[in-house]
Amino acid sequence: MRYKYFFVLLIIITSLSAFQSPVKNTLRFRSATAHIIKVYKGHIFYDEKLIHNIKYSDDIIYKSKYNSLIEDHGSVFLFLGMADNPNRDKLIVFRITPTKATPGKNAILSEIKDYDKDGFLEFGGRDLTEAYPTQDSMYYIPTAYYEIRNGKIKPDNTLAKSEDIKLNGLYLPPNKRLDKDGNCCKVVPTPVRKRKLPVQKQSNFIPKSFRISDTITVFATKYVLDNKDEITNVNHSKDGSWLFYSNNRTYTRETAARKVKLSSIVKLDKSILLLSRMPKGYVATRQSKTASWSWSKLKDKD
Repeated sequence: MRYKYFFVLLIIITSLSAFQSPVKNTLRFRSATAHIIKVYKGHIFYDEKLIHNIKYSDDIIYKSKYNSLIEDHGSVFLFLGMADNPNRDKLIVFRITPTKATPGKNAILSEIKDYDKDGFLEFGGRDLTEAYPTQDSMYYIPTAYYEIRNGKIKPDNTLAKSEDIKLNGLYLPPNKRLDKDGNCCKVVPTPVRKRKLPVQKQSNFIPKSFRISDTITVFATKYVLDNKDEITNVNHSKDGSWLFYSNNRTYTRETAARKVKLSSIVKLDKSILLLSRMPKGYVATRQSKTASWSWSKLKDKD
């Protein structure tokens, strides 16, 4: 009976996805009860009634094949692809009611399907990881999967664990993944596998970019260099210069930015390696050292 319901659900998903409108910056879905859920220029409508304004609406991937409306045990979920440079694109879930669209889980942009053949739909995956300097070791790659079950979306820890083992050759629980500096994730032996995992490639935007041996000059504030503040903001100016700074922005002559070698910044925080693809004229921000980076164009005044 459960599998019969599952196949009916797949048919509903397919028909709803096919109802998407080809109009630019517009998505339209019809629910099983004939209500129209529309996404238009960053706004979500329920039968033409505005129920939500999406934050960072410019990041919506309107052409994503994973945009869909899924109904399960009376609950209606809207899945939208969102750009998340320099990380992998994300799949954002909204719980839809006639009066409200509530943002929920944030996962890697992926196909929504029954990955583990348990009769329930899942979605998720892993983010990008930087390459480790030696081939016999790698950074542990955690995954995160979610399952649609009984009208709710919950973490699928069993699936995540099995996928972690496939990727890493072992499983580390969340409280065992951080290295001695509190960064994710620990270095583990590279498992023997026939096919290499894709990693984030290094950039050619600036000479010898993001290598420990870099000798190029960048700028950083005293809060970062001397006080060891977490780097939460990185500017790559249109002239090619780089500026690394923290949330502490009380600048004086003593705390203003000064020139240093890029290698010294990498030694302070290797997670800046994830910004190697950020082009000129962009700024990267995050909440803390363990949070994901997001980037956007620099404003003229910046």
